[in-house]
Amino acid sequence: MVDRSPLKGKTIVTADRGYESYNNFAHMERKGWNYVIRVKDLISNGILSGLRLPSGGTFDEDVHLTLTKKQTKEIKASRDLQVRPFHVYL
Repeated sequence: MVDRSPLKGKTIVTADRGYESYNNFAHMERKGWNYVIRVKDLISNGILSGLRLPSGGTFDEDVHLTLTKKQTKEIKASRDLQVRPFHVYL
Protein backbone atom coordinates (compact mmCIF):
# COMPACT_ATOMS: atom_id res chain seq x y z
CA MET A 1 0.00 0.00 0.00
CA VAL A 2 2.72 2.45 0.95
CA ASP A 3 4.77 1.94 -2.20
CA ARG A 4 1.71 2.39 -4.46
CA SER A 5 0.46 5.49 -2.66
CA PRO A 6 0.54 8.71 -4.68
CA LEU A 7 0.74 10.82 -1.48
CA LYS A 8 3.66 13.21 -1.34
CA GLY A 9 4.82 15.69 1.26
CA LYS A 10 4.20 15.50 4.98
CA THR A 11 2.16 12.41 5.80
CA ILE A 12 1.10 10.80 9.07
CA VAL A 13 -0.22 7.25 8.93
CA THR A 14 -2.41 5.95 11.76
CA ALA A 15 -3.15 2.24 11.96
CA ASP A 16 -4.63 -0.26 14.37
CA ARG A 17 -3.24 -3.59 15.54
CA GLY A 18 -2.31 -5.98 12.79
CA TYR A 19 -0.27 -3.44 10.81
CA GLU A 20 2.69 -3.43 13.21
CA SER A 21 5.43 -5.04 11.17
CA TYR A 22 9.03 -4.10 10.59
CA ASN A 23 8.33 -4.31 6.86
CA ASN A 24 5.62 -1.63 7.12
CA PHE A 25 7.88 0.54 9.29
CA ALA A 26 10.70 0.27 6.74
CA HIS A 27 8.48 1.23 3.79
CA MET A 28 7.07 4.25 5.64
CA GLU A 29 10.58 5.28 6.74
CA ARG A 30 11.79 5.08 3.14
CA LYS A 31 8.95 7.38 2.05
CA GLY A 32 9.72 9.80 4.88
CA TRP A 33 6.28 9.34 6.43
CA ASN A 34 5.51 9.59 10.12
CA TYR A 35 3.29 6.96 11.70
CA VAL A 36 1.34 6.00 14.80
CA ILE A 37 0.48 2.31 14.96
CA ARG A 38 -1.14 0.45 17.83
CA VAL A 39 0.61 -2.78 18.71
CA LYS A 40 -0.29 -5.92 20.58
CA ASP A 41 0.20 -6.14 24.34
CA LEU A 42 3.66 -6.64 25.87
CA ILE A 43 2.84 -10.21 26.91
CA SER A 44 1.76 -11.25 23.40
CA ASN A 45 4.04 -12.57 20.66
CA GLY A 46 4.05 -9.23 18.85
CA ILE A 47 6.85 -6.76 18.14
CA LEU A 48 6.91 -5.40 21.69
CA SER A 49 7.68 -8.81 23.17
CA GLY A 50 11.20 -8.65 21.70
CA LEU A 51 12.03 -5.23 23.17
CA ARG A 52 13.38 -4.47 26.63
CA LEU A 53 10.58 -2.33 28.03
CA PRO A 54 9.32 -1.74 31.58
CA SER A 55 7.00 -4.52 32.72
CA GLY A 56 4.33 -2.25 34.16
CA GLY A 57 3.00 1.23 34.55
CA THR A 58 2.89 3.99 31.98
CA PHE A 59 6.02 4.89 30.09
CA ASP A 60 7.33 6.74 27.07
CA GLU A 61 10.42 5.13 25.51
CA ASP A 62 12.51 5.85 22.43
CA VAL A 63 13.47 2.58 20.74
CA HIS A 64 16.36 2.44 18.25
CA LEU A 65 16.35 -0.51 15.87
CA THR A 66 18.37 -1.50 12.86
CA LEU A 67 16.09 -2.78 10.12
CA THR A 68 18.01 -4.97 7.70
CA LYS A 69 17.71 -8.22 5.81
CA LYS A 70 21.33 -9.09 6.51
CA GLN A 71 22.26 -11.28 9.48
CA THR A 72 26.04 -10.93 9.36
CA LYS A 73 28.25 -10.63 12.44
CA GLU A 74 29.20 -7.11 11.34
CA ILE A 75 25.59 -5.97 11.21
CA LYS A 76 24.80 -7.52 14.59
CA ALA A 77 27.88 -5.91 16.17
CA SER A 78 27.37 -2.46 14.62
CA ARG A 79 25.64 0.29 16.60
CA ASP A 80 26.17 2.88 13.83
CA LEU A 81 23.49 1.56 11.48
CA GLN A 82 20.57 3.07 13.36
CA VAL A 83 17.26 3.85 11.74
CA ARG A 84 15.28 6.87 12.91
CA PRO A 85 13.99 5.98 16.39
CA PHE A 86 10.39 5.08 16.93
CA HIS A 87 8.53 5.82 20.13
CA VAL A 88 6.64 3.45 22.39
CA TYR A 89 3.88 5.01 24.47
CA LEU A 90 2.05 2.83 26.99
